[in-house]
Amino acid sequence: MLEYFPRPEEFLVEAKRYLRPGGIILVSTPNKSLPYRMRSIPLLGFPDTNPTHTNVQPPSFWKRLAARNGYEIAVSWKGEYLTHISLIPKMLKVLCAVLRIDPRNVPVVNAFEQAFVMVIRPAKQ
Repeated sequence: MLEYFPRPEEFLVEAKRYLRPGGIILVSTPNKSLPYRMRSIPLLGFPDTNPTHTNVQPPSFWKRLAARNGYEIAVSWKGEYLTHISLIPKMLKVLCAVLRIDPRNVPVVNAFEQAFVMVIRPAKQ
């Protein structure tokens, strides 16, 4: 949801005020990596036409932002596997099924996951 904020750091600062001790924040945002950029290629991808996605960033950006604002990452992962590119994901999904492997554990293939998710909590002082 952080992609909706023009200044997501303001949300992270304010959110700390409302968290109870031991509280966490679940962040889910588009995974802006090469496959995300491929969405705009005609006949290959499904463009992100959501006008409220004002701040789509790569996972490294969100991790740094969380750390700079006093959070630690409890866990992070990529999700929503292969839903935004039309042909390549189908081929990769079939190949992974034939080989009986989990595509989420295969480098390069897992880059096609369209969401980045992390659970953050205030860092211990």
